[in-house]
Amino acid sequence: MANERQTDQDSCPLCNAGVQQHLRGNSSEAFLECPRCGNFVIHLLLARAWQTTDDAQVSYLFSGYTREISDRELSPIGADPPAWATLTRKTLPSIRQRLPRTVSERAEKLLIAIHARTSYFGDQVRLNLGTDRTLGYAANQEEFRALIRLLKQREFLEDFKVDGTMNVTLSAKGVDEVDRLRRGTTDSATGFVAMSFDPSLTTWFETVVSPAIERAGYRPLRMDFHEHNEQIVDKMLAEIRAARFVVADFSQHRHGVYFEAGFAMGLGRPVIWLVREQDVSDCHFDTRQYPHLVWKDGDDLEERLFNRIRATIGQGPLQGSAG
Repeated sequence: MANERQTDQDSCPLCNAGVQQHLRGNSSEAFLECPRCGNFVIHLLLARAWQTTDDAQVSYLFSGYTREISDRELSPIGADPPAWATLTRKTLPSIRQRLPRTVSERAEKLLIAIHARTSYFGDQVRLNLGTDRTLGYAANQEEFRALIRLLKQREFLEDFKVDGTMNVTLSAKGVDEVDRLRRGTTDSATGFVAMSFDPSLTTWFETVVSPAIERAGYRPLRMDFHEHNEQIVDKMLAEIRAARFVVADFSQHRHGVYFEAGFAMGLGRPVIWLVREQDVSDCHFDTRQYPHLVWKDGDDLEERLFNRIRATIGQGPLQGSAG
């Protein structure tokens, strides 16, 4: 990292653990390496004021978020820039929407994290009660133990024991559940579309995005085009769970799109990233590393999106043209 200087060990603003802090030149952001929260970036003023914010009441959820991103994006601190979660006043709204709130969502996160630490079926995973509770977005060690017991009750774990560390082994049912969460419902023929509902983009959706999904053999679903009587958020989450993949367009940078893409990623659903050329520079830091299809009016996005879906997901079960 150019012009990087390392400071003495300080306390993590999220969990108070000892961290190594790196400052980059005259940057107003600190790059922190925390044993519990992983590696993340935070604006210095936000770090100093964190305990006075409303978010401090659920710091453990932000710890889980930064740990998840850190574990998934294994770029070193010397990368320019490293693909770490970034906490600033600008990114907080979208991050808040991506945090798992229910017990089941956090249990799923923990199950996926355990699976990621196995080398083979039957492998035993050792979890540290002090530093690894963030894998399940747990508030404390007691809640972490409760999440482990829940996974055991659901028969996703063969067994576990506690001795300051926790040793766990996934059952065959647990491995199958991880596969289901990552791949989505195997017989799903739906491609969920997360995008701005601005009327100026409606024709673009109808003439470009929808035909590309249909050609690839899937049914496009955009919530405002879908009749339902349920609460919109509950229905939206249910549809993402049932979808085979999500197409997320970040044009106009609607917070809801960031939330829907993050929710899909947490479930292991493939996400195909789109953004209009004029909006590229405003993409949030924590999503820029993903391969966006950049589009502008009148270009060949339909063909590129069609090819990306087939390359990422495969040809779908519905009748469509393979091109």
